[in-house]
Parts: sequence; structure tokens; C-alpha cells
Amino acid sequence: MRNTLILILSIMTFQSLAFFNEEWKHDELNDVIIHIHKEPQITPSQLIKRLNNYSQYAKEKRWLDTEVLAASQLVGLYSALHQYDNAENVLDEFLAKSLTLDDKSSYIFFLSVELEIFDIRSDRQGAKIARERYKNNALKFGNQEAISYMYSKLAQSLRISDELSKSLISAQAALKIAEEIGHLERKALALSSIAKVYEAQNNYEEAVKYNHQILSILLTEGDKLSVSILYNDIGMNYLRMNQFESAEEFIQKSLELSTEIQDEIGVAYANRYLAETAIHKNELSKAEAYYKNALTIFDKYVDSKMRVETSIAFIELLLNRLNRPADAQLVLISIQEAIDKRSYKPEQLVFYKLKHELEKKQNRYDRSLSALEQVIQLEKDIHQQEKESDLQQLMVKYEADKIDADNQLLQQENELKQLRIIEQKSKNMILTLVIAIVLTIVSALIIILLRQLKIRNKFKTMALHDELTNAPNRRAIMNVGQREFDHSKRSDKQLTIALLDIDHFKNFNDIYGHDVGDEVLKLFSDACRNSIRSNDEYGRFGGEEWLIVLRDAQPHHIEQVFSRIKDYLTDTVSSIEQLPSEIKLTFSLGATQLLDTDENLETLIKRADDNLYNAKNAGRNQFITDL
Repeated sequence: MRNTLILILSIMTFQSLAFFNEEWKHDELNDVIIHIHKEPQITPSQLIKRLNNYSQYAKEKRWLDTEVLAASQLVGLYSALHQYDNAENVLDEFLAKSLTLDDKSSYIFFLSVELEIFDIRSDRQGAKIARERYKNNALKFGNQEAISYMYSKLAQSLRISDELSKSLISAQAALKIAEEIGHLERKALALSSIAKVYEAQNNYEEAVKYNHQILSILLTEGDKLSVSILYNDIGMNYLRMNQFESAEEFIQKSLELSTEIQDEIGVAYANRYLAETAIHKNELSKAEAYYKNALTIFDKYVDSKMRVETSIAFIELLLNRLNRPADAQLVLISIQEAIDKRSYKPEQLVFYKLKHELEKKQNRYDRSLSALEQVIQLEKDIHQQEKESDLQQLMVKYEADKIDADNQLLQQENELKQLRIIEQKSKNMILTLVIAIVLTIVSALIIILLRQLKIRNKFKTMALHDELTNAPNRRAIMNVGQREFDHSKRSDKQLTIALLDIDHFKNFNDIYGHDVGDEVLKLFSDACRNSIRSNDEYGRFGGEEWLIVLRDAQPHHIEQVFSRIKDYLTDTVSSIEQLPSEIKLTFSLGATQLLDTDENLETLIKRADDNLYNAKNAGRNQFITDL
């Protein structure tokens, strides 16, 4: 997100003039504010102080346009420094005022920062409305430079909303306009937006090519703050490409430049990513020092996203690589309040998974169980939120279709009245028209009913299938298990339950990214589907856990299922291109059979889970059954 400073500060250049010792003319002060960041060695804190002074001076002189101009530069700087509460305060005071001016450039810029705040706070609905508002006003009031800037900002927002194809189209539109008007700063901004799309697509080589084009522009046209941010972006892309020496070189440049210009946030970011580089180079003591440096700064922003993310990465280092659970516990406690305050469930899920692992490592099993219960509840909540989001989108579409149909019916009724007045003498013609209109109405109603049926069928499918893997979800496999449990109790038929868990799945997410983790889950689903018997059923039980229901199974059937899945994974894991060729994908399995004493399905699953736990503790990549 910090690359937005390339966008924001590109509207500013600086020219040093004494402020306190002379009276200003209106146009002279406007010119100083417009060109406010080119003075050598000026720091962000100095910029903030001067802009506040200029704003106060303009207010005393009752120069509203100058006061708004200073506010626009100030809100851009606050946003670039991640001081979003301060930025929002400025917007609240000046957004409406800026609309009253003949020159709407500040108003348009305020709308761009408003959009960024919605994005940083993960308010996708608010961001969608803000994008439309910003685009309409930029096209209405802005010049070509402002429109190029607008398309770059829209590209950034669409990328954050995972609409990558739309993001790339918007960034390319920004680049085309910037090249047509010969504006290098706008060109750098558009190139940056394109690079970010390639980063989101994991095409880091292409992103680095664009980064170097941007760097060649900024080294001659940009300010030091923008250059330091770009150094950091380039370093991060090299890090993702496993080119650790190049990554360290550029992130170190970012650190040095951020230190020179006293950009605290930049220093914190550089330390955070130098820590990641050090971990990949197995320089763990260095990584620890870098994380501590970063958190010293991020701790000033108690509930900031970067503080939480950096703390979680530091906890994983202390817990999994340095084996210092007590130190990890202290860091975990320090972000508990921020985690609860932010109420971002995916973030809370990672937190409680770490808490569960940490408590278990310190043999505090009651606390470990409590954390695990939180993990399970959060996974359920996240799944429910996803379902509700999908449902809401479908309902919005349904309501829109219904309104269209109602409008169509109303329009047809009005046409019918007009035809009756005009064609009163021709009853046959009226009858023909009535029949045609009735047929149209019936067709419209049939279309609505068909759409309702389609939506209902989609809801049914969504309720019983896992969206990622297309496997039966927890509800579906539990329904199968309950049905077979009841049948076995009545008929004395044998019932076997098996629980499977992918070994070290967390490492796939942490080392190779969540996209690779998703591919691993899909591959494991395929392995289960292709390895069980035709009369057996499987489903995703939660996270990386899977449940198989086997009818009339003998002990050797469990061994056969385990071997088939294992062979399938061995043969197909190479299809995940992002994984190194030497990586092995293994799993553990625990199984049990129905006993006469079992009163419910949960008892059976609990016994299978205990066997799975024993298989994990015995070294993983094996099965344990009490058949």
C-alpha cells in the first residue's frame, strides 16, 4: 500500500521560501503549496508542519481556495504515511468546502483519498460506491492529467478487490493518457499500477521489469520518499522470486533512504522485509533484530494492520524456528487487544491458530483447547460470512431483475391505455394487442420464476459443497455420516469413519503462499475422490481435515485407501508448478469402526480423531486404526 505515495506526492514539488517573516500574496502562497516537497532534505514531519502553517495563514486571510489546496496536500501526505485517521479528519472538514470552488481539482483528489481509506479498511461495498463517485467526478471536472491519475487509483482499488482483469484495463488506460500528454510522473504511476497487477498474479519477473522502468523515471523526476518505497517494492519482488541477494540489496537501499529522510514508516517496512530475507537466508538472529526494529515503530500505531502482520511473522519465527515459546507468548499477548479491536476474522483465525500451537507446545492443554475452539468457531464464521456475501449478491441481482420486470409491466400497462384511446374503434386490433401484451406478461413471469428456480438450485448447491475444492462440505459429509450411523444401528451393518489431515499444511501457506495452499487442497480432494470405493463417500471436514465414510469396510480397506491416496499424491504433486520438485505431499489418517456402545456419530468421529492425533504424534505420513 505504501507505493501510493508515488501517486500522492507526485502532485507536489517544493520551492523554499521564508514563511514566518513576510506577508504572502495569494498567488505566491498557492504556488508554494503546489510545489512543496522539492526542497532538499525535507522530511514528512516538516511537510506536515508547514502545510498546517500555510492552511492557518490562508484561513486568517479568508482565502478558501488556498486553505483547501493546503488541505489536499496534507490529506495526501497523511494517507501516504498511513495516518488514515488524520486523513479522514481533514476530509470531513474540507470535502464539502472543496466542492464549492470553481476549481474542482482538490475535490477530485479528496475523492481519491476517500477511496483509498475504504480500501485500506477492507470496506468493499464502500469502495465500490467510492470508485463510481470518483470516476464520474474526475471525468466531469478533471483534465487529462487528473483522469490518468484517476484510472491509476481505480486500478489500485480494483486490484485490492481481486478484480485483476478490470484493474489491468484501468492501469493501461492511465498509461495511454499519460504517454499522450507526456507526463512522466503520471506514467510512473500507471506503470506502478500495472506492476502491482502482475504481482497479484504472482508474475514477479514481469512486475520487476515495470518496477525498473518506474525507477528510471523517479531517479530523475521523483522525490526521495517515492524512490525509497519503490526500492522496497523491487526488493519484495526479488524476495518472492527467491533471489535473496538482490532482494536484500534493494530493501537495504530503501532502509538507508528512509532513514535519511526520517520516514519512520519506511524504516519499519524495510526492517520487516529485511527480516523475511534473513529468514530465507537462515540468518535467524538478524531476522529477530529486524523484526524488533520494525515493531519498535509499528507499536506506535496500536491497531495498525502492519503491526499485527509483523507481530504474527515474528511469533512464527520465535515459535517455529528459534523454539522460544515464552518469547513468542509475550509478542502474542501484545497484539491481543489489536486483534480483538480490528475484528478481522481471517486475521483472528491466524492469531488463534498460533495461540493453539503455542499453548500446546508449553503443555497448557486447557488453553490450547480453548484456542482450538476459537479456531473452529472462526472457520465457521468465515464460512458463514462467505455464504451470506454470496447470498446477498444473488439477492441484489434478484431484486434488480424483479424491478426490471416490474418496470416492464408498468410500461406495458401504459402502452395498453394509450392504445385503447387511440384504437378504440378497432376492437379486433385492441384484442390482438391485449393478447400480445398478456403473452409478454406471462413470458416475463415465467422468466422471473425460472430465475427464482435457478437461484434456489444455486443456494442448494452452495449449502452442500465446498467452494474451493468442489468437494462435499462439512454439512454434507456429516449428513451422510448421520444417515449411515442410523442405518448401521438398525441393520447391524458395519460402518467405518476415517479422518485425514494433510501433514505440515501450514508450511505450504507460509512458505509458498495461500494460492499454493489452495492448489494443495484441491489436489488432495481429487486424491480422495479417486481413491475411495464407489459406495464410500468423502468431504472436507474443516481446514486441511477430511472425513471419509466407508460402508461394510474390512481392516484391509483402510490400508488400501491410505495407499491409493498416497500414491495419487506422489504421482500428481508435480502438477503444482510453484512447488519445488523435491517436495513430498503426505498426510496422516485415523480410523475406527462403529461399536454397539456408540450412542451418536460424534463419539465415532472423536475416536477417529484420537487415532489421527496418535498418527501425527507417531511421526505423520501413516495411519492408525482400531479396527
